[in-house]
Amino acid sequence: VEAWVQTTADSLTGSQAYQGTPLVWSDVRGIANDWVLAVLNNRVSFHSGNPGGSITGTTVVTDGAYHHVV
Repeated sequence: VEAWVQTTADSLTGSQAYQGTPLVWSDVRGIANDWVLAVLNNRVSFHSGNPGGSITGTTVVTDGAYHHVV
């Protein structure tokens, strides 16, 4: 997954990417091989659905600049 992200809007907050503001959403109900790319706590976050878990970046991306997410 690769994207360019530009925003100044504050994101939703939480501890898992699926709780954030969605960028790309491939969610399937229940335990499935799905994934989510979102802005969570103003940082990019990725969630994999099987076995499950999120990885969240450390760079704030809601500053109006373009950010290359790879």
